[in-house]
Amino acid sequence: MKVKLGFQTNIGSIVQKTRKEKNITQEQLAEYCGLSSRAIIKIEKGETDIKLSTILKLVSLLGLDLTLEDRKVTKR
Repeated sequence: MKVKLGFQTNIGSIVQKTRKEKNITQEQLAEYCGLSSRAIIKIEKGETDIKLSTILKLVSLLGLDLTLEDRKVTKR
């Protein structure tokens, strides 16, 4: 699965969906990323900011391809 990471991407829902498809528990994901299970729950619910290093660990474990999207900025 390819993930296009842009300004409004809900990475948490992608993580949760893929984790469940691959039968990986939140505890397993947390251990791999060096986080608590509660942190994974917050990530999946979109209740926390995520460091890029954590996103890269999640993407790696879940077997996702990550693409960064350039956001166009317009002046007001």
